[in-house]
Amino acid sequence: MKLASLEHYSVQPGRFVQWMPECAAANSSAVTVMAVSENERFHLDSVQEGHLGWMTLVIDLPRSVPRELLRRMVSELMSRHDALRSHFVAGDDYVRHHHQDVPAMVDDEIDARDWDAQALTDEVLRRTASACNPLRSGGHFLSAVCRPDSTTVICA
Repeated sequence: MKLASLEHYSVQPGRFVQWMPECAAANSSAVTVMAVSENERFHLDSVQEGHLGWMTLVIDLPRSVPRELLRRMVSELMSRHDALRSHFVAGDDYVRHHHQDVPAMVDDEIDARDWDAQALTDEVLRRTASACNPLRSGGHFLSAVCRPDSTTVICA
């Protein structure tokens, strides 16, 4: 096991796929409004000040994983983790909006098999920064890089 920040991790080329929540469906699901903790408030204040608001988990699997299995994994992950179905709304104070339903996921794929590792790493970092915003519905990054002999799963 290696521990490194994504800025120091090299994403090897392959077929890049990102799963994004279909926002219209997510926004129309039943919502529970909850107060935020002091810890959440600290991090939300940091995001409001322009700092990063995400942590990344990268898992390198030593085999090729079928794309449909990865897609089911993303849906299962969304169904089990309330944080992935929540976002925060800023006002006089923050509130958490928890969506009851697991949103439909939209696939976005790039054939990056001929890219160099730095170009793909830069694209992953750009997409992570663009997607990850706790003040927006669906503000998470769920993706994979699929290769004939390995798979890299990236979640933020």
